[in-house]
Amino acid sequence: MELRQYNSKNIDELKDKNKVPIFLIVRYDLLREILGENTARRTIKEVISSSMIKNDICIITVSHSDKSENKELREFATAIIKVFEEHGKTFIYGEKPYIQLFGITFQEKENHIESNFIPVA
Repeated sequence: MELRQYNSKNIDELKDKNKVPIFLIVRYDLLREILGENTARRTIKEVISSSMIKNDICIITVSHSDKSENKELREFATAIIKVFEEHGKTFIYGEKPYIQLFGITFQEKENHIESNFIPVA
């Protein structure tokens, strides 16, 4: 069984068992390194299509340096969120749809990490 078929089967089984939408995070650069460019691209298209049909959530992370692949993935994206670090601070903004720039702070609590979004004027 191919890796992408195996993953799809596992996701379907997990969803059937729990009866809730699946939240999936995929690191595209690593997927491409493991599967090769064409198979990774085909897998991402299948995951996106499946997520849209089944009302699941799929977040695909892509490195900033990978411009050629980013262009194709942008066409499939329903939202594009950029996260970057500048002078030791983390920032986030929405490119599609537009969302203003926010600074992000993280604070460790007793049993979790709390994140705060601070608007940047």
